[in-house]
Amino acid sequence: MSISFRASRLALVLLAALSAQISYADEPVLTKGESASNWALGLGVAVEQTAYRGIGNRVTPFPLIKYENSWVRVFGNTLDVKAPKFSDQFSVSLRASFALGEGYKASDSPFFRGMHQRNGSIWVGPAASWRNDWFTLSADWDMDASGESKGRQANLTLQRSFVITPRLNVTPHVGASWLDKKYVDYYYGVRPDEVRVNRPLYLGGSTINTKAGVRIGYTLTPHQHLLLDISATMLGSKIKDSPLVNGSTSSGVLFAYFYTF
Repeated sequence: MSISFRASRLALVLLAALSAQISYADEPVLTKGESASNWALGLGVAVEQTAYRGIGNRVTPFPLIKYENSWVRVFGNTLDVKAPKFSDQFSVSLRASFALGEGYKASDSPFFRGMHQRNGSIWVGPAASWRNDWFTLSADWDMDASGESKGRQANLTLQRSFVITPRLNVTPHVGASWLDKKYVDYYYGVRPDEVRVNRPLYLGGSTINTKAGVRIGYTLTPHQHLLLDISATMLGSKIKDSPLVNGSTSSGVLFAYFYTF
């Protein structure tokens, strides 16, 4: 792709910034039914606490567009092209997403002086979701289509929604993300020409992050919705061991307002 990833970050800074790996592709609040087209507009703000040394909280306001019909779904940073449904409970799609919140530039912190910039990637791969009366299980396997890290990752998320009142629903979610060696080495490794006295050489290896959070949806009117998501990610050992990281967790909060049409 020829577009600038930094420009894309400013234009598309949306939901996935919070994990670097929170997936909002399965957010159910706005879905009216897959047989009809529906769309929504919104505004929000994301606050991310990264584990990188010397980089404080990232506060990012963003616009949000959602559109869905029988064949495609666009929500935040994610585009799904749907496969024909085998059942009402099981769905499969080809997913493309821009992973915001990944990477850094040397000016982000004095500690990163002399580091080459690491950019966010565009991820493409199959995704599947299984819904039943008790929970929703979602999985995806992605490869870096932008060639930034040349890595691969796989994500598994389990969530359950509870209707507290006709206006209020609460959805706890837990998940795990497998990140391959190339991914970890690109975002958390230190190359030979980047070594400093306080920044030794580091070659990353594959690892698994685990995460947990809760999403709260509130309906103001039939067309107006509020969304709050709070999450925390426990970093895998190959990320925690990196000299670029100071801590074992990252966390994020997202607040958004939607108007459905």
